Amino acid sequence: MNWWKFLWRKKNTLTPREAASKRRMMIFIICVIFSALFWLFTKLSKENQADFHRHISFEAVPDDHVGVAQSDSLIQYTLQTIGTRLLHARFLSNRDTLRFPVDDLPFIRRNGKRIYYVTQSQLTDRLTEELEDWANVVDVQPDTVFFEPAPALTKKLPVKLEADISFAQRFDQYGTIELDPDSVVVTGPKCVMDSTTVIRTRFWDAGSLRKTTRKTLPLKPPGDGPSFTLEHHKVSVKVPVEEYTESAITLPITVECSDQQQTADLRLFPNHVNVGFLVALRDYQIVDDKMFLATVPCPQDLPDSESRLTVELQAYPAFVDVLYIRPEKVDYLILD
Repeated sequence: MNWWKFLWRKKNTLTPREAASKRRMMIFIICVIFSALFWLFTKLSKENQADFHRHISFEAVPDDHVGVAQSDSLIQYTLQTIGTRLLHARFLSNRDTLRFPVDDLPFIRRNGKRIYYVTQSQLTDRLTEELEDWANVVDVQPDTVFFEPAPALTKKLPVKLEADISFAQRFDQYGTIELDPDSVVVTGPKCVMDSTTVIRTRFWDAGSLRKTTRKTLPLKPPGDGPSFTLEHHKVSVKVPVEEYTESAITLPITVECSDQQQTADLRLFPNHVNVGFLVALRDYQIVDDKMFLATVPCPQDLPDSESRLTVELQAYPAFVDVLYIRPEKVDYLILD
């Protein structure tokens, strides 16, 4: 590192001996650079080989069909030409996917199905045509690429969220989780689509949420490969979250008798219950006891073995989560 600092020192800071040493070092460095450039130019002027790869796909598939099997999606080949052109091919040339229209390809029949194929010579000809004869294409692999189409089916399927969602202490989900879109149109092989009922999202580990959270998730096709097309590839997920608090309310118990005259001689012990519930802080002020209804069945309609009446909560607000009813059962007395 010291020699680098030495080269950058200003001339007026050097002694005559240091200045002479600096000149000799600069001459040496320049000679090394020119020697390296000359060696590189000589190497790049000679003929060499380099390996390349290209993706291959099939298009113009017959109507109402999709591809279900492709033996290879990548081909390997070697280019032979001078080094400068190999560098150009490596870093500057366009190497898009090689696309072959199915209706122009030969095919064989196997188990009553058409199997299309591209031969090694066809691959070589296509590559040579793109290269415009400035390089030789050698050693193309594989020697044959097969492609099998199959009948397709299009369905509109609901989206199913795959996630592990938990909430921090005192927080919970508020309302329903929203998916946008909540269904997508999917096209794929009929043999798979017949038994497919939902489209699932990629798994989302949401962790402990403390606020309303939005997340964009990719959708998983029903199967592997390019055989499936989706109207949308992602969905937006909204998980509404609010802070909750625990509260309680005291309610009178209503006896449900078909003949209201029967309730006149009936006494309950106790005749009130406490109902505990969780409610979002934003809804706390609107909770009212008129929103709740606690009932017991008419004892005259029950078997003699029923000595206590079970309390049921027949009505309560949709925005609360009931925690308990105390007591769960009450005693009764029928006056003569």
